[in-house]
Amino acid sequence: MSKPERPIDTTPRSPATRRAGRTRPSLRGLFVIGLVLLLAAGGGAIFMAAKQTKPVINTVETTIVQRGDLDFTVSEGGTLKAERLERITSKVEDTVTLIYIVPEGTEITEDDVRSGKVLVELDASALKEKLTKQEITVQGARASYAKAKEDYEIQLKQNESNIRTAELNVKFARMELEQYLGKELADEVNDRTDFASLGQNPKLGGAALQRRRKLESDVQLAQAEIERATDKFEWTQKLFEKKYVTRNELMADDLALRTKKADLEQARLALDLFLRYELPKEAEKRAAEWREKCLERDRVRAKADSELAQALAKLKSEEATYGLELESLNGVKKQVEYCTIRAEKPGLVVYASSTDWWQRSRNPIQEGTSIRERQEIIHLPDLSSMVAEIKVHESVVKKVRPGQPATITVDAYPELRLTGKVKTVAALPDPQNWMQDVKLFTTIVTIDGSHTYLKPGMTCRAEIVIKSLTNALYVPISAIVPRGERKVCYLVNDQGQQPVFVETGEFDDRFVEIKSGLREGDRVLLNPPLFATEQKTNTVKGKPANRGERSDERKPRSSEQPAPPTDATPSGPRPSATPRAPRQAGPPLRTNSATEQR
Repeated sequence: MSKPERPIDTTPRSPATRRAGRTRPSLRGLFVIGLVLLLAAGGGAIFMAAKQTKPVINTVETTIVQRGDLDFTVSEGGTLKAERLERITSKVEDTVTLIYIVPEGTEITEDDVRSGKVLVELDASALKEKLTKQEITVQGARASYAKAKEDYEIQLKQNESNIRTAELNVKFARMELEQYLGKELADEVNDRTDFASLGQNPKLGGAALQRRRKLESDVQLAQAEIERATDKFEWTQKLFEKKYVTRNELMADDLALRTKKADLEQARLALDLFLRYELPKEAEKRAAEWREKCLERDRVRAKADSELAQALAKLKSEEATYGLELESLNGVKKQVEYCTIRAEKPGLVVYASSTDWWQRSRNPIQEGTSIRERQEIIHLPDLSSMVAEIKVHESVVKKVRPGQPATITVDAYPELRLTGKVKTVAALPDPQNWMQDVKLFTTIVTIDGSHTYLKPGMTCRAEIVIKSLTNALYVPISAIVPRGERKVCYLVNDQGQQPVFVETGEFDDRFVEIKSGLREGDRVLLNPPLFATEQKTNTVKGKPANRGERSDERKPRSSEQPAPPTDATPSGPRPSATPRAPRQAGPPLRTNSATEQR
């Protein structure tokens, strides 16, 4: 098929136009030709380079197996704190206003402690008014207590007098009874005594016996008088018969005889009345008076005890009231004293709200702030003795024990390396929050010496030596990777990279102890591949490794064999402190291998 002919342009052109038309096609052609030559040259160069270049082995990072003394450490970050911290709190029992506080950052010295430098002053106007009222109350309580004490002394003496009088009355009534009946018979008198028969009692004595004897004597005397009067009357009668006496004399003697007989009847009647009525009555009366005096004495004693108890109770009540009011007065005085807080220990003044962001944003410590009871106002850390508070992960906390040496570095002084020891390890982990699921144990590390330039809250890092080995063989922990239940290290030599089984010992986040499988001076991969991606060992010229327990196994590892990491070497992420190259795929542990071109 023939191409269509290009139409002929018959438009007349000037010479200039003809020259311009010839110039433009030549420049475009030169550009195209140059581009084609350039592409051809580049393609040829690439072809020749590809044809002549040998396989390139990737550059890998290696390390040397070393032998020497090795300290295994646990390194954790934290903050500096004062080992001894004085917390100054409000002891005022009410909410008061802060009217003065020493500027934050002020360093309290021993001279300030001796001079009693004022650190905090709280508003004490309401307490002073309360103090005045309490002093008046105490004075009234003191007067009442003094009166009650005097009343008690008076009552005590009055009771002694009343009891003494009652005892004398009992004594006198007893003496009256014994005087009338005699002591022997008076001792036998009781509520069952038959007083009517006392007159015939042979133990009768005293005034009753005297009275009975007198009456009996009167009867006897009257009988004797009757006998005498009878004899006289009979004699007179004989004389009257003989006319020697007159009738008047006879009648007189007869009258005298009759009188004596009447006297005898009177004496006998008096004795009978005495024995039957007077003696029992008088004896029972005196016995009743004695018993009544005894009862009265008991009543006086009971009344005395009651009145004394009342006086004592009132005394104790007034004494307790006075004591309470006095104690309240002293308490108010202490409250007034608590409004002025003075320096008791040296240290650095740190406001309590500065360490609590919530309080700092809601109720910061400043003049005019309301301070409640027991609220912390100032922290006075003792800068002469500092400690590092770090958080140890639960995976290594069992290795950290009190007394282990440590090295402490402070971010503010990176060139400074401080020494210390582990002081305490928390028995329980810190409380967790919803943002993390990590168990951390607070550990306190003391810092040797006094370093006053260190401040609480500075960021620090403590490196705790958990174990020290002498003349140990070790490599960086990143050089070890797990293969099933075994550990592998990739040996680098003239033959290439050869996986070697190794037995590991102690480890930390930097190094791991090699017990067998490697020798001092061996070069190994610093960051070997975690997993095998090819089914042959990377050897040179088909020669397998022949050292120790390396890639000389004749049987491939079963795919069903479990491969959990052992406790000897952690299989988690590598420590960030050791620089690492990117992971690269490595061969499995097999001996029927071929040369691999990288």
